[in-house]
Amino acid sequence: MERFQTILFPVDFSERCLAVSPAVAAYARQFRARVTLLHVLNLPPGAYQDWYAYLNLVDRQSVQAEVERNLHRFLVEQFAGVEVRRELADGDPAAAIVKYVHDEGADLVMMPTRGHGRFRARLLGSVTAKVLHDTHVPVWTEAHAEEAAVPLEVKSILCAVDMTPRSIGLLKLAFGLAADFGARCHAIFADEDGTQASAARAEEVFARYATDAGIEAGLEVVAGSLSEAAPRAVAERGADLLVAGRGGYDSVRSAGCPVLSV
Repeated sequence: MERFQTILFPVDFSERCLAVSPAVAAYARQFRARVTLLHVLNLPPGAYQDWYAYLNLVDRQSVQAEVERNLHRFLVEQFAGVEVRRELADGDPAAAIVKYVHDEGADLVMMPTRGHGRFRARLLGSVTAKVLHDTHVPVWTEAHAEEAAVPLEVKSILCAVDMTPRSIGLLKLAFGLAADFGARCHAIFADEDGTQASAARAEEVFARYATDAGIEAGLEVVAGSLSEAAPRAVAERGADLLVAGRGGYDSVRSAGCPVLSV
């Protein structure tokens, strides 16, 4: 069985969606996965409060028909040879994405950290953060820099462990992905204490976790928080992917490479 069989790719027709689409297609081809392009028709503020007035002002059927036409034309060439479904949903984007994952199933969600609209600058704090918080499947997010190129090949992976038992699952996934991609994989621990004693404890715990995960690997202990340490480690290792636990939203913003939140 392939590691990811179904990939959900929420799209809003933005430049960042266009920019990350080759990476989504590359993952789909790597794992022979089906991709669902989901567009959420997000109605303007007040539409639900005064629904009948909204319908009198806006030809909603025409709007929906136009969006559906755009969706079926979107990224056709980029996903040539990939099995693709195209779905349209209504409502709040984050809620619709989470509902789709829950109802229809997906092994992986891939989405840019930025889209378009009035809340563009804060999108990670709204849509992406809600999806990260409310879904149970891995979520891939691209680098937060507006003009950042997204790696199409994964040659180097960093796995950020946190010295809790969930690190075992992170290690299994990260080193499994490294085997799938033929990539190098390194484990790092962001040590905010920064003492020799805390580093020694981390290495001792990591040795047990690595054994439980069935891998042979060393640990690089880096000083500072993950949001501080991740960009340095990514740059030093030339990492194409950071695998980390949920909740590290600052590291998603600052990593400098795509982040797979598990």
